[in-house]
Amino acid sequence: MNPTEFDTFFQNLSPQENNVLKLFLQGYGDPGIAVELHIEQITIRTHFANIYKKCEKIISERDGAKSNDIKKYSHRGGLVRLFIEHKGELVANRVREQKGYPKWEDPDSDRNIERSGSNFYLEKIRNCRDNEQAIKLYENAVKADHSDPYAQIYFNNAKARRQGATLKIGVVIAKAGNDFHEFASTQVLRGIADAQTQFNESGGKDGQLLEIEIRNDGNRPFDAEETAKKFADDLSVIAVLGHHSSESTQAALHIYETKSIAIISPTSTSSKLRSKVFYSTVRSTKVAANKYVNYIKEYLGLDKIVVAYHRNNEFSETLKGDFEIAFNAQGGEIIDIDSTLDINNYRLDIKDLINDTKKVSKALLVISSIETNSVAIAIATENSKLQSKKLQLLFTTSLPEIPFLEKGGAAVEGAVLISPYSVEKSDYTKIAKARWGQQEINWRIATSYDAAQALIEAIRLSKMPTREEILKNLETIKLSPEKTSGCGLEWSDDHTNAHSKYGAFQIRQHSFEEIIKK
Repeated sequence: MNPTEFDTFFQNLSPQENNVLKLFLQGYGDPGIAVELHIEQITIRTHFANIYKKCEKIISERDGAKSNDIKKYSHRGGLVRLFIEHKGELVANRVREQKGYPKWEDPDSDRNIERSGSNFYLEKIRNCRDNEQAIKLYENAVKADHSDPYAQIYFNNAKARRQGATLKIGVVIAKAGNDFHEFASTQVLRGIADAQTQFNESGGKDGQLLEIEIRNDGNRPFDAEETAKKFADDLSVIAVLGHHSSESTQAALHIYETKSIAIISPTSTSSKLRSKVFYSTVRSTKVAANKYVNYIKEYLGLDKIVVAYHRNNEFSETLKGDFEIAFNAQGGEIIDIDSTLDINNYRLDIKDLINDTKKVSKALLVISSIETNSVAIAIATENSKLQSKKLQLLFTTSLPEIPFLEKGGAAVEGAVLISPYSVEKSDYTKIAKARWGQQEINWRIATSYDAAQALIEAIRLSKMPTREEILKNLETIKLSPEKTSGCGLEWSDDHTNAHSKYGAFQIRQHSFEEIIKK
């Protein structure tokens, strides 16, 4: 029986036939089914007789159907085989063992992902070998921790697989035992979880639901390549959301190009990321650079500034280059000082950096990467010790906001960050605040939601959601503010979201206050 025939057969079952069959596939005998459904055992046998007839009818309508094919599933063992072929997770392992089939294992139970927090139900799933039980555990995991996007995504996945063939997309996060990675990854997954939940609860695409496979590249270029190869070689993966950092995206991009897989990043901003397969829902470092120039020239009134950065880091190097071009074009000058400006150099003397900067400018732009964010905080701490004429410090989007406030404390008071702008009063933002229990929605949630929505729209427009179809449809997608996190979506020439904005935010009284609107 082919997939189309199976779908027709399954849809033709009456509600009670469906109930009888599912209980049987979960290992119930006739006495148990009778108790569960409050029916007589003879009625159960009648239901099975009707199920066999419907199965035979579907196959007999096929051109060239043979007698052996028609009778192939006309017994209970044949039905077990049929459902393992097409909806394997419905069949409990005790039934599989009786019939000699391998055990079912939850595909989400071992992804080498260190989940956030401690959730009793997620840990129990690691040893679960029954999809129906796994679904119940995932549901309890969601109830136990509404803030955990892993639980929501895996719950959605299990239900999607139970329904049949899924639309699988890869998601790459960056977790490397670092609080900044942890925070950023969780925000990204929350936005994706929201989009997946909405799509699946609306019925998906022609009954197919979205399955999300999460992998971790640790923000390391080599691991990013390996992750990209795994997704590229898995032909069931039709597109990818990620990677997190610009350097990881750059390392993986050539693999996605070779396999013609669309990749949409909600966080990679390097203006050097250019490809027919690459899209980003946040504007590039060129746009961010202009926002820095605007603030430094108009609000600080400065023509000279010192820039400290992470040398040989894709994001940091590119933003520094884009800023220098934009600042010079406005008559500004980046000043070299005696101290090293490479914050990735462990010999960096932060006190000397602060003192040398004060001699030539009133401000210091620190372009850290997620690996060197702790250096940025150390610079803020040293600057805060000054009795007078403290430097105006400027930081970047690589600093996930909440960990920055928690780790920086009073030392980061007054610092300015240029960051993507989220629409606080949009319909989505209101829902997301309630869903995740947050007072404010981090921009990574918004851009990740938008990235998933763009991909979902490409799927909806596809007659057959293949890698090629999705790539073709992505090119012309336009989404209204109501279908996104609030800003709308339309691709600019560099494949970034033309409606995405950057804002300038200053830390005041341990919170971020917007100082330049959009």
